Amino acid sequence: MMKQFKLVLCLLALIFVFGSMAKAQEKSGERLEVELDTTVVTATKTEHTLADVPEATIVITREEIEAQNATNVLEVLRWIPGIRPSAAYGAMGGDKYIIDGSPSNYTLMLVDGNRVKGSYILSEMPISTIERIEIVKGANSLLYGSDALSGVINIITKRAPDRLTFDFEASYSTNEEDTNTEEVSVGFKLGKLRQLYTYGRKDVEGGEYESNSYAGKFGLDLTDKAELKFDFRVNDYDKKHTEMDRYDYLLELNWDVDERSKLKVKGFFRDYESVAHVGGAPVGTEEDSQYDEEEIQYTRLLGGSHLVTVGYQRMGDEFDYSGPHDKWSESQDTNCLYLQDEITITESLILVPAVRVDYHSEWDEELNPKLSVLWRVTDATSLRASWGMAFKAPTLTQMYRTTFHGHGTRGFWIMGNPDLEPEDSTSYRVSIEQRFGKTFLGSLALFRNDFEDMIKGGYTGKIMPDGFKEYSYSNVAEAYTQGVEVDLKLYLTDDILATLGYTYLDTENEETGEELRDAPRHRITPGLRYHNKNIGLMAEVRGEYEGKTYTREGSEESNFLLHAGLSKTITKYAKLWVNADNLLDEEEKSGISCEGITVTCGMRFTY
Repeated sequence: MMKQFKLVLCLLALIFVFGSMAKAQEKSGERLEVELDTTVVTATKTEHTLADVPEATIVITREEIEAQNATNVLEVLRWIPGIRPSAAYGAMGGDKYIIDGSPSNYTLMLVDGNRVKGSYILSEMPISTIERIEIVKGANSLLYGSDALSGVINIITKRAPDRLTFDFEASYSTNEEDTNTEEVSVGFKLGKLRQLYTYGRKDVEGGEYESNSYAGKFGLDLTDKAELKFDFRVNDYDKKHTEMDRYDYLLELNWDVDERSKLKVKGFFRDYESVAHVGGAPVGTEEDSQYDEEEIQYTRLLGGSHLVTVGYQRMGDEFDYSGPHDKWSESQDTNCLYLQDEITITESLILVPAVRVDYHSEWDEELNPKLSVLWRVTDATSLRASWGMAFKAPTLTQMYRTTFHGHGTRGFWIMGNPDLEPEDSTSYRVSIEQRFGKTFLGSLALFRNDFEDMIKGGYTGKIMPDGFKEYSYSNVAEAYTQGVEVDLKLYLTDDILATLGYTYLDTENEETGEELRDAPRHRITPGLRYHNKNIGLMAEVRGEYEGKTYTREGSEESNFLLHAGLSKTITKYAKLWVNADNLLDEEEKSGISCEGITVTCGMRFTY
C-alpha cells in the first residue's frame, strides 16, 4: 500500500511538471477547448459535453483517427491508458479489448449503442465510417445490461449526410501476412431521405483469409423534432476451414417531445451463421444464433435541477447448434427496467444515482445500483467518482455448445457447462482532471474492480471417446483488478503535441493466488506528433512499453514497441500516408503487433 501511495504522489508531481511547461505556451492553440466541447452520450445515454459528463469518459474524435492514419479500431484503442486490445486470429474469434486488466469479455462493445455479440471482428469494420469512439470505464451494466463489468466501448458511425459525400480509402501492409484493405462510401440526400452506403474489404494473403462488409444508413426527418433511422450491416468472413456471415438491422425513432423531454424507441436484430471445420477437426460444426433487442427510453428535465431518464429494455438470445455429438436449440430472455436521475445540486456539483432491475429467464432478478459524482473544484480542476455493481450472464455457448478446437497436432473438445452461475462485479473509480491554460490536460485515476463467480475455462482431466481432451468452463470464487492511470496531453506549440499514458495494474485470481493473464503490471505509451494543417503535413512517433505481463505459461514478459507515421495532404480531397510498426523488430507479440517490422502505405480521397 505504501508503494502504491508513493506512486500516486510521483504521478501527481508529473502532472504539475507538465502543467508548468504548459504555462509557458499559454498562447498556443484552442484545440483542447474544442476537444472538451465534444458531445458524448455513452456514459448516461443523455447528451453532455466531455467537460461536463459526470462519468470519466474518453473520446477519440474523427480528427484524431485520421491523424493516426489508423486502418482499424484496434490501432486507435492501443494508445488509450488502461486499454489493451489484441487482434483476432482471422475468423476464429472476435477481437479482445481488455480494460484495467480484467478479462476481455467483461468489456461491452457497442456499435451505435447496439451490443456486439459473438465472433464479431471489429478490427475489420471500415475505419472511414467511424465518427468517434466513446469509452466509459467501470461497472456499467446499469444502462446497457449484462457484460459491462469493466467498461463500455461505443463505436459511433457517421450519420447519413444532408449532401453528396464520397470517401475512398485503400492500404497495403507488408509483414508475414500481407494485408490489403479497401473502403468506399457514398452519401447523398434524395428528397427527405438521407442515405449512406459503405463497402469494405480486407484480404490477408498469408492467412488465406478474406472479409467483406456492406452497410447502409438511412435518416428521415419526420418533423423538425422527430427523426426515423434505419441501418443495416452485412459481414461475411471466409477462411480456410471457417465461414461466417452476420446480418444487423436497426430501426430507431428519436423525438424531441418538447423543450424539456425526449423519447427514443429502438428495435435491433442480429443473425449470425457459422460453419467450421477448424484445425483438423474430425467433424465440422454449424451454428446459427439470433439476438434481438427492443428499448424505449424517456428523458425529462424536472424543476430545472433533475434530468430523469427511465427506460425499458428487452433482450433475447437464441442459439441453434449442430455438431458431432449432439444437436440442440436454446434461448434466453431478459427484461430490464432502469431509472437514472442527474441532479444538479449547484453549478459545480452534479450527483447521478441510478438503479437497474433485470428479470432473466434463466436466473432470479438482478438489482444493480450505481452512483456517480462530478465536482468542478475550480474552472480548471474537476473531480469525478463512481461506484457501481454489474453482472454478466453466462452465454448460451458457454453453457451448451460442444465444439472442437485444433491445437498443435492434436486438439481438444470444448464442452459447455449448464450449471454456470452469473458473474458479478463491484467497481470503484476516482479521478482528478487538471487543465493549465488552453494547452495542457492531465488526469489521474485510481480504480478497483472486484469480481465474484468469475467464469474460467480449463482442461477437466477427462478424455473424450475419440481420445481428445475435454476443455470446459467453471466459476471461480473471487478475483480483483486495481491500479492507477495517468493521461497527459501538452501542446508545445500549435503544431506539436506531446502525450503520455501510464497504467499500473495489480491483479489476482484469489482462488489460485496468480495474476490475471494479459494484464501488464506497467504499461507506458509516450507520443510526439507534429501536425501542420497549413502545409498538410503530419509526422508522429509513439512508443508502447509493457512490463511484467503474466502469460499462459506462467512467465512474466516485458517488451517495447516503436511506431512512426507520416502523412501528406495533396489537396483538400486527397491524402497519402505511411505507417511503420514495431520499428525495433521485437520478436514477441504484444497487443495487436505481429512479429517483425510492419509497413503500411495508404491513400484517401474524400469529398
